[in-house]
Amino acid sequence: MVHQEHHAALRAEAGERTAKELLSGEGPELPDDLEAWFPALDEPASGPWVQVVDSGPDEEVADIRNLYFAAINEARRRLWITTPYFVPDEPMLTALRTAAARGVDVRVILPEENDSMLVKAAARIYSETIAEAGAEVFMFQRLMNHSKTMVVDDTFAIVGTANMDNRSFQLNFEVVAAVWDEDTNRRLATFFENDLARSVRFDPEREDIGVVERLWSNTARLLSPLL
Repeated sequence: MVHQEHHAALRAEAGERTAKELLSGEGPELPDDLEAWFPALDEPASGPWVQVVDSGPDEEVADIRNLYFAAINEARRRLWITTPYFVPDEPMLTALRTAAARGVDVRVILPEENDSMLVKAAARIYSETIAEAGAEVFMFQRLMNHSKTMVVDDTFAIVGTANMDNRSFQLNFEVVAAVWDEDTNRRLATFFENDLARSVRFDPEREDIGVVERLWSNTARLLSPLL
C-alpha cells in the first residue's frame, strides 16, 4: 500500500519536477543520464494504443495466456491465428471451438513441416478438434513459418514471441504487443492472407493416417501439458 501511495505521489508531481528531482531523495545513487530515460513529453502522444504483456515461470499469473483467452472469447467477426506450435490447453481449445460455433471466422495457419514431431502430432489432433467445430486450419507449405500473430475483428491484434502452447504460456519467458489500431490490424491481416496463399487447407476427413500414427498423435495429446 505504501508502495502504491509513493507512486501516486510521483505521478501527481510529474508535471512539476524532473525524474531526477523526484527520485533523488531516497535510494541508491542515480545515473547521470537519468533524464534520457525519462524525457519530457513536449507533444501529446499519438499513434495506436499498445499494451506490452510479458509472462514467465517467475510469475503466478499467466498474463499472455489470459490475454489470448480473452481475445478469443471477445472475437465477434474474425479470429485469424498464425502459430508454429499449436498445443492449446482444454479451456483455450473450448474457446476456439465456441468462437467457431457462434459464427466467428476462425482460421489457423500452422507449418506443414515442424521441427518437433511430437508437437506436430499433437497439433494434428487439436486441428481436427477445432475443424469439427467449424474452424479452418491451413498448413503452410515447404517452410517453417515461425510467425506468432492474432488478428481479432477489425481493430485489435497481437504479435510477439508466444506460441499457442503450454510451454509459452507457463514455462518460457515471453512477450507480446497487444495493439488497438485498425491500420495495424489490417496490415497483419494482409500478412495472414499472403501466408494463406502459400498454405493448403487441412481437411480431417481426407486425412488418412495409419494406426501407428494415430496412436502417436493421441500419445502426444496426453503429453501436451509438457510440450
